[in-house]
Amino acid sequence: MFHRKIKMIYLCILCIVFSIFIILIIGISNRKTWTTSWLEYNLTLFELYSNIKKANAGDAKAAYALGMYYSYIKSNDKEALVWFERSAADDFPPALYELITYYSFISKPDTELRKKGKEYYDKLLYLKEINDLAAKYYNKLSDGDKRKFQ
Repeated sequence: MFHRKIKMIYLCILCIVFSIFIILIIGISNRKTWTTSWLEYNLTLFELYSNIKKANAGDAKAAYALGMYYSYIKSNDKEALVWFERSAADDFPPALYELITYYSFISKPDTELRKKGKEYYDKLLYLKEINDLAAKYYNKLSDGDKRKFQ
């Protein structure tokens, strides 16, 4: 009788551990889904290396992921801008959005940086007519950002 109780306890513990393991596996496999949360860009060293390799080969999504990583995880705006601009060069709407919002903070409207922001705004404005993702990001812009670049 005593051994039967011990076996049941071990079986329960094993089921709990197995359940936790399954939950962790499902969580890890779904980690990189396309969301609006910047926390998904907390890249591991392998992911960072992989994205740098892909971005250098011309992958706009990888360059955008690096921009998000440097902007929100590492708080390095200078490095983030480099990657966002590389991604925006391929007309990737999320990168255009990030650059527009960044350049909207420039206070003097006649500066070269505000002119760059206007160029990115014009690209996104054009793309929103032919690209659903671009339309989504254009609609995320605040009315103030839109007025600054119109």
